[in-house]
Amino acid sequence: MRHLHAVALMMAASVGLAGCGEAEAGRYHLPEYTPSASAPTRDGATPGADDTPGADLVAASKAALAAAESVTVTGTIGDEYSVDLAFSGQDGSGTLSVGALPFRVRLVGGQAWYRGDDAAFYEAIGIDPAALVKATDARWLPSGAPQIASIEVLTSRDDFLGDFVDPGKKVAGTPATTIDGIAAVGLVNDTGTLYVATDTKLPVRLVGPDGDVTKGVVFSYDPVKKPTPPAPDEIIDPATLAATARG
Repeated sequence: MRHLHAVALMMAASVGLAGCGEAEAGRYHLPEYTPSASAPTRDGATPGADDTPGADLVAASKAALAAAESVTVTGTIGDEYSVDLAFSGQDGSGTLSVGALPFRVRLVGGQAWYRGDDAAFYEAIGIDPAALVKATDARWLPSGAPQIASIEVLTSRDDFLGDFVDPGKKVAGTPATTIDGIAAVGLVNDTGTLYVATDTKLPVRLVGPDGDVTKGVVFSYDPVKKPTPPAPDEIIDPATLAATARG
């Protein structure tokens, strides 16, 4: 439940947008979970469908999410941040957006690439758009390029998705409910609610602090096509951009 706000804060710092959420040490922070203690309850409900302690439910949800062959996360948090990413195995692709600044991401074989769809993205991260087409129509910036250090958030599937299932301590459990047609229970703190399927323990939906279950980020697990790396002539050589900047 931290990652959405962490991305927004990093992007806000790099492009001057208004930040979303609360920051501590440069990122949205939730307290560490206390594995040995059961989560508090709300309205007399226990966090799990069968009185599963909160820590056990969090662990089970993380394990189920990590084991899923395909995972798609789609939706918005607040007014600024949106995500539409699909993973097949450890590889994934899709879009992230902060405010009016969308960009595409692709992760294949542990290597990530980032690409904007218009000049505004590159201008926002300090790149002259004209420099991108000097030799080819290259657009994708590889992970490790200094120009994208502030937005390089897709380093691995497990790291990216794991931050969604991190409610911290002081978590209340909701009564059993149905979310998107799935029997679920929620883990609640002051930043939002993560709904987890009572049978599979897979995350179903992450909603904001207003509790509006018609909004937020939706998790789905249908098979998706495995992405491929960008073509070599579509990848920008960061050294070329650096040389252009110096020139």
